[in-house]
Amino acid sequence: MPELRTVYFTRIDSLVVGPLLLAATAKGLRCVQFYKGKLPPPPAKDETWVESPEYLRPYISELESYFRGELRAFTCKLDLVGTQFQKDCWQALLRIPYGQTCSYADIAAAIGRPNAFRAVGQANHDNPIAIIVPCHRVLGADGTLTGYGGGLSTKEKLLRLEGAKFRLKAKSVANSSTGTAARPAAGKFSILNRFFRLFYPCGGLEPEGGVPLLGSGLAVLPGFSVDVGVDFSFRGLIVSLLTSFLLPV
Repeated sequence: MPELRTVYFTRIDSLVVGPLLLAATAKGLRCVQFYKGKLPPPPAKDETWVESPEYLRPYISELESYFRGELRAFTCKLDLVGTQFQKDCWQALLRIPYGQTCSYADIAAAIGRPNAFRAVGQANHDNPIAIIVPCHRVLGADGTLTGYGGGLSTKEKLLRLEGAKFRLKAKSVANSSTGTAARPAAGKFSILNRFFRLFYPCGGLEPEGGVPLLGSGLAVLPGFSVDVGVDFSFRGLIVSLLTSFLLPV
């Protein structure tokens, strides 16, 4: 019967990236994962997991120094478990200097597999030792942040901690941030416009802006009016009733 190997683990809190799960064996650090409330995965048949903050103390000390901005190169031993391709990718990650970045294509070229950048991305995703094996230093081809196990905000925090250069993907900014009211959905008003055009070829839903003719602006929604003119006919009555049902005051 094979001898059981002991894997020691603990959880720590970091002000920079939040809770972390650490595990190590006699060979070195086995994993650093972003702790999300789940205990370590079921151990292998020849392993037993034991909680021991003391055993992990040297690794915790290096991480804490890194988060304080005092440590730029980790010196702890690693116990990387994976396929040979994964290990090649992780070793390439370890060669990325502190505060520097590269692309997935750069890693693929570094391991002699220039066309395997997608597989490199998957190996990054499967990296068992976050932060110390710095997959956070890998960016998209255009220098923007890409997926990260701890979330893009965590990746951004780590890169800012190191003073690395990167680009944020453009985000659509809501009009409210500039103090401008957003226009209502075009589809709804397109239908209503066609409806009003049937009765009033020269009217319809138009944004308020100019000075309306006396009695010609029927306010139906903030920021909009129905230019129907003064109409006391049966047609005008029908339009007014339908407007009151179709549009909120």
